[in-house]
Amino acid sequence: RRVRLAFDYDPELVEVIGDDKLMSGLILGTPIFSLNKVGGLSTDPGRASICITVPPNESQNFRFRIKRKTDAVQSNTITLDIYDASNKLERGITTPQLLVRRTLRILLPVATFFVRQSQADGAYTDFYVTNNNDLRLKAFPNRLNDFRFGLSGFSGNPKDVSLALYDPPSSFATARKSDYSTLLEGRNPLAEYEYNLLGNREICFPQPPKPEENTDSVVDDSASNTNNKTAAESAQTRSPLSHANLKNGLLAAMTDNTTGQVTYRKIDFRILRPERYVSPSVEYDAGGNRIGIRVSASDIADVPVGGPILLRTRVHGALTERVSGKLT
Repeated sequence: RRVRLAFDYDPELVEVIGDDKLMSGLILGTPIFSLNKVGGLSTDPGRASICITVPPNESQNFRFRIKRKTDAVQSNTITLDIYDASNKLERGITTPQLLVRRTLRILLPVATFFVRQSQADGAYTDFYVTNNNDLRLKAFPNRLNDFRFGLSGFSGNPKDVSLALYDPPSSFATARKSDYSTLLEGRNPLAEYEYNLLGNREICFPQPPKPEENTDSVVDDSASNTNNKTAAESAQTRSPLSHANLKNGLLAAMTDNTTGQVTYRKIDFRILRPERYVSPSVEYDAGGNRIGIRVSASDIADVPVGGPILLRTRVHGALTERVSGKLT
């Protein structure tokens, strides 16, 4: 029996690729002889089709891959229709019989997550997740590091996204990603942010908090003071990033506020020692019997913000005095 396989999907979000010899003839794009959802011939984009022959009383296996388009962040569906193609189809004359319809749910990330780290002279570096959906930040020791959490992606429509940052337990390192939600049960986030993602690949950062509405009604001052104190204590408790122990890294949870879908991203830290961003050189002045030690930045963009870096050098051997200086 001759049948036609027709795929319906959003070509801006995903791509369907034939993964074996049988599916190598899969026609993508806008084939004029593809079929729409009611069996008629169509030129709609995203309708890819192929005809195959299934021998009587036998089954036929076929494989295809679904590839996420760059920065696509909207979960969607792929509809697979199998039509009877025994008769020759002619546009507008034959309406084929729909034999089977299957719908595949495709889960894509809620958003593309990245972290922007400020550097000297107004420079910055954006860190994105790797192939295993983890992200590693380069942090400087003994000083505050300026990190901004950003989102981007293509979804075709704006959507509101919430981001929560957690300090995960020690068991987090060996946990499966499917167990992340269980590990976070009962844990309060270190910080929470709200985003309005435009869905057009533009990057966005957290929305500023909404100002409290002023009312003309008379309020009890004692109650107001108590509420203000409670709110201040709550804010201090929920956003202590400078005081949290991050030995297990961070876990970012992005939630689509409309669908409730959650995407997790793991954040690790790599401590940057001076040897990674300074370049020392030693000179000896025979006439003056002096040793000169010069330390410069390997790349000015790698020097952390927040003032000069204090350096201390110990010269081993006959000299035991310490030499101090600073890298600016």
